[in-house]
Amino acid sequence: MSFDLSTYEDVNSRIKRFRAEYFFGRITTDIIELNVKDGYVVIRASAYREYEDQVPAAVDYAFEQRSDRGVNRDFWIENCATSAIGRCIGLLMPSDARPTQQDMEKVVRLATPTPAPEVDLWVTQTVTEGVGSVRPAAESIEAIREQLGSEIVDQSPQCSHGRMVFKEGISAKTGNKYSGYTCSSKVRGDQCKPIWL
Repeated sequence: MSFDLSTYEDVNSRIKRFRAEYFFGRITTDIIELNVKDGYVVIRASAYREYEDQVPAAVDYAFEQRSDRGVNRDFWIENCATSAIGRCIGLLMPSDARPTQQDMEKVVRLATPTPAPEVDLWVTQTVTEGVGSVRPAAESIEAIREQLGSEIVDQSPQCSHGRMVFKEGISAKTGNKYSGYTCSSKVRGDQCKPIWL
């Protein structure tokens, strides 16, 4: 990319210009869409010339993605809000360039290729010993079994309503111990026959 980042106005300068021009103005931000799992956010910024204004003088949006490094590793939502504010003020109070310095930094960041990690897609992996340390799932389950001295037991039986629920206790009527599997249906008349052990 061949452009000079220093020729673009940064968001902080735009906010200062806005405050100087509209002393009683206000800027609001709203999260329009947030997907933490996939790591992206869309934020709307609205600028009002006067604090009491009901309708914004300018509205603009920004999109940001979480990354595995840099500022967007930990502050991707805040970075998106800053971008939305800068874009909104730029719409209300134009300068020499529409994008902000932060917008152009994003262009550089997105244009820089990130090597994809080599992953064996045929092995299910689970984190077991800290960040970045992975083992196949079967190996992890075996390690847990060894550490806890446990044994893998069969799953509970099924009925027409799904997995049956294990219950044990002492009968209030007879005082005898009981244990077995009962139907998970909440409607007593629809419950399947229990399996007593």
